[in-house]
Amino acid sequence: MKQLNVLLLFCSLALIACSDDDAAQGTIDLGLSYTPVGVGAEWIYKVDSFSYDDNTGSTNIDTFNYWYKEVVAQKLSGSADETESSFLINRFFRYSDSADWKQANSWRLLKSNMRVEKIEENISFIKLLFPLASGKRWNGNMANSRERENYTIIWLDAPYSSYQQTCKVEQFKEKNLVEEITREEVFARNVGLVFKVSDSLNTQVKGTRGYRLRYILQTFKP
Repeated sequence: MKQLNVLLLFCSLALIACSDDDAAQGTIDLGLSYTPVGVGAEWIYKVDSFSYDDNTGSTNIDTFNYWYKEVVAQKLSGSADETESSFLINRFFRYSDSADWKQANSWRLLKSNMRVEKIEENISFIKLLFPLASGKRWNGNMANSRERENYTIIWLDAPYSSYQQTCKVEQFKEKNLVEEITREEVFARNVGLVFKVSDSLNTQVKGTRGYRLRYILQTFKP
């Protein structure tokens, strides 16, 4: 029995030493590749929009499409060891795939070995919290003054559409007799955001009023 205890202790110490070596060599996968970002990177999305209006007593659905583009315009700041950086994201829209792009405003993105934070219309959201893990939860509003919203990783490193390794984050989901609200994002390794859902419907009235949005990545240029 004494020899068995010694053997178990030796194995435990060996495992700890191996874990320390992996950390020292930087082999632990935090999931940073799910949000690649660099000056000049460009993402183009096709947006499917569905508008619900019950003014006629029955729900009418208007459907239209437009294109949305994000471009990393410049690096604003970075730590000495490059573990945290801030970037300016320029945003563009067009209403057909042959029309000229029209610039809207700019957002900011902060990325570190701990989180990805996006400042949209001067409101900060924690999009990802590292290290990534299936089932992990965090308050996506921890960097702003809004009420707590539990972001949850639904799956990690699973295939989705044409992407082999993706991470789905459910940001908000509520369905009851009054409303139906869903917000979720899917990221792919070495690509970034590939799919986004934003639904907000009021079902309390006779018909339904609100909208559904689907952002589907068309092209990515690193």
